Amino acid sequence: MESKKAFKKVLLLGSGLMTPALVDYLVQFKDTQITVASNLIKEAEGIAARHPAFIKAALVDIFNVLYRPHL
Repeated sequence: MESKKAFKKVLLLGSGLMTPALVDYLVQFKDTQITVASNLIKEAEGIAARHPAFIKAALVDIFNVLYRPHL
């Protein structure tokens, strides 16, 4: 009987210079679902496009309650 691993969930706040390297590292384990939340949605989407099966992008603006998604 083969058991399935549960996906780990990771929320990354920001899409800075180290984010692409970090997501590349995390997805190599194939057991992590990553959300890249940033106020720069285009950058977050670009990072998510690297590994779309494991990463999604979200817009977050901590100063505007209307843009705080349920992450």
